[in-house]
Amino acid sequence: MAFKVEWLDECTYTLDLDSILANPRNLELPEGMVLTIEIIETKENSYRQKTSSNLFDLVVVSELIKIE
Repeated sequence: MAFKVEWLDECTYTLDLDSILANPRNLELPEGMVLTIEIIETKENSYRQKTSSNLFDLVVVSELIKIE
């Protein structure tokens, strides 16, 4: 998937689906969904984020790790 990224402040950005490059599992992707990501903690090789969307009440906290 390719997304349009818009930074709202130093720690928060939105992802708006721009195009689907591949969907091998044929997942149903809701139209008009915008993800909002807030970086809540940074570490040396990772950061924790809180992700929500405009279509669902679910909020997911996850850690993204830099790999080389």
